[in-house]
This record gives sequence, structure tokens and C-alpha cells, in this order.
Amino acid sequence: MSDRGVGAVGAAQVGSVPWPERDHAALGLPVSFDLPVDGHLDALADLAAGAGYLEWRRYRHVAALHTELVVPEEDYDERAVDAYAQCAARIATALSVSQYVAERLLDNAVALRDRLPRVFECLRDGVVSPTFIRTIVSRTELVHGRPYQEQVDADIAAALRKPGSWSTARVRDLCDQMVYRRDPDAVRERREEALKGRCFFTEAGLDGMGTVGATMSAERAAIVARVVERLAAQVCKHDSRSTGARASDALFALVKHAPFGCDCARPDCAFTVVDADEVAATAARIVIHVVTDTTTLTGPVPATTTAAANSAAADRAVTDGVAVDEVAPEETPIEKVVAEETTAYTVAADAVAAEAVLAQDVAAEAVATDESAVDEDAAVDQIAVEAAAAEPELVDGVGYIAGLGIISGVHVRDLANDPDAVIRPLGDGTDTPLPAT
Repeated sequence: MSDRGVGAVGAAQVGSVPWPERDHAALGLPVSFDLPVDGHLDALADLAAGAGYLEWRRYRHVAALHTELVVPEEDYDERAVDAYAQCAARIATALSVSQYVAERLLDNAVALRDRLPRVFECLRDGVVSPTFIRTIVSRTELVHGRPYQEQVDADIAAALRKPGSWSTARVRDLCDQMVYRRDPDAVRERREEALKGRCFFTEAGLDGMGTVGATMSAERAAIVARVVERLAAQVCKHDSRSTGARASDALFALVKHAPFGCDCARPDCAFTVVDADEVAATAARIVIHVVTDTTTLTGPVPATTTAAANSAAADRAVTDGVAVDEVAPEETPIEKVVAEETTAYTVAADAVAAEAVLAQDVAAEAVATDESAVDEDAAVDQIAVEAAAAEPELVDGVGYIAGLGIISGVHVRDLANDPDAVIRPLGDGTDTPLPAT
């Protein structure tokens, strides 16, 4: 049973006054909903910040419970139901939630307190929505206990405080970007393990339905999605199915080598019967774009010598924006990736991609500024040494696949080393790439 409210009779208790009965004016809330439009919008913005602050306080209380109940016993507690589980059980009882939800709440609170204190401050200040906290915590588990843990926390917090809006996908990409840039070796090991764990599965659902899924590399997932989308689009505007339903039918038709057609039943419909195999055979013309920079393509550069650092800085100063596309001839199996020229607009449409691949170009900008005042070689050498001393671990780089997010530098190089890959500078159609930003 819950132990809330246990204490001396008449003693003051936390939360003894129901929220609707509290003094709204004292809480800074409008006393009435009779407001102009601007007043409602201001109130919504204030409430969003307030929700973040209340969530921050909730995590603070949960973290305090962890300090009180778990920390003193965690080094030697070997019980099946240990102190951590018992602490989560008490939280679950107090909040009337499941044990699983309580454990996730406890995980988040401890991670924010110990691993992501600056992100925790963003939550307190209403900068980040509480809905993104679990994404940030889960995507940064790789950095726990690492020497660069504080740097990743600071990088994410700084990005969150910039003006703009966020989605779950953008927050995910942001976290991956910061982690991948800091520890390419750990990411490489994690990717190898992930590839070993790829699988195919089916699950029984409700009402006679089932789920079919598979895990695979990001580029193969993109290919599968494009092939299914292409076949699902072979219908007229009178087709009654939703986009998802058509994609489900298209996937089955591809696997079964069965015809796929529009369900409008109109005699003049040109899509009554579509050959799924014929559509799949044209998959070799599908284009998958990978956006990265020159230093990522050249691979990790030892930052212990001036010459190596000089090379890395020179690459940043000269060529920054690059698109890596894999080219396949028409007879290539569908898991291959084919290239098509990528324009600067493609990159501009993916704001996260631009942030992900060009964030480390401060050194390049500094070189460009110093060229008018000092000898070019000396400027590049000086900036390269400073950049290598400050953040040598960023040399490995990252890449970005539209719709799927950040991939590691080694993954980019694996794709670029394919004999059918095409590497194009992103710019105005010439050999001059996009400038550093």
C-alpha cells in the first residue's frame, strides 16, 4: 500500500491542497479563460514551460528517492528484488502506474542527474519538452561513464537552446550526431553487433491481424521502403485504401510475386493489374542519398602530429559538402543503391543533415578569415593544431541518410567504397562544393 500522507495528525503535508483549489494567481496562472487570442497563446507557451519545470521537479524527487533508497545498497545488493526494484515499486504505488513505467521514470531521473545535468537544466528552464527526455536518455546510453560524457551533454544542451522547433526524429538525430562524433570506435563496435543481430520476425495481432518485420542496415531499409512505396503508388485516385494499407498489400505482392492492382473497379482504370515483379525490377533506378563531408570520406586521421592535423584542417577548408550515392546498373539486385545527382536544395531541405555534417567547420572559417592577414600555409597549420588539440576525436565524422538519420563515419566509408558508388560535391553544379557553415 502507499505510504503517502503518513505522519502526525494536523501536520503539513506535501500536496495536501488539490490543484484546482490552489491560488492560481499565486502560481502565475490566468484566473480566467476569458482572454484575447494573444493571451491564450501566451498562456500556452507559459504552460509548456511550466510543464517542463514540473517534470524537472518530478525527476528531482525520483532521483532523491534513488539516492536515499538505492545508492546505499547498490554495490552489494544481490537480491532478486533488489533496492532498485523496490524503489520503483514504491514509485509505482504512489503514482498508480505499472512497475515498468516506474522503472523507466527512475532510469530517466538517474540519467538526467548523473549523465545529462545540462540537458536536465534545459528541462527545468522549459527549453525542451518532457516528451523528448526518454529519447535523449536512450540515445546517449553509449556515453555513460566515458571521458567525453560531459561534452556530449553540453553539446546537446547547447543545440536544444537554439531557436527552432523539435520533433522526435530531429532529437534522435541530434543525439546520434553528438555521440557518433565523440566516439567513432564505440559506434563501430555497436554497428557490428547490430548487424550480427539483424533478424526477421512475425507477431500475432488482434482481430485476425499479424505483424511482419525485419531489421537490416539503414541503406537496405531505405531501398525496401522505396520499392514498396513505388509499387503502392501504382493506383488511380479512386483507390479506396489508405497509404498504409496499399503499402501492406504491395509488400505481400512483392514477396508472393502476385499481381497488384487498384481496387476502384472502374473499367477504364489503367492500374487494374500491375506486375509487381516488373516494378521491382526497376528498383535499380532508386536513389539513396548519403550526405557527409570530405574528412569523413578520408577516414580517421591521427591527431598526434602536425602534418595529420594540417591535412584534416585543409580538407575542411577546401571541400566540406559531399553527397555519397551508390550506383547500380539496371540488372543490379534491389538491395543495391543507385545514384542521381544531388543538388544543394536537397541538403537545405534536411536541416538536421546540414547541422550534422558541417558542425565542425569552425576551423575552416577561421582559416578563411586569416588568409588575408598571414601566409596561407602558416594559418592552416596553426588552426589545424588548435583544432586537433581541442577536439581530435571529431575527425572520424558522420553521415546522414534522409528519413533514417545519422550514420557513423565507418558506415559512410563502407558505402563509399562500393565500386558502384558515386561521390558528388554539393554545390552549384560545378566542382566547387558548398561553403563551410
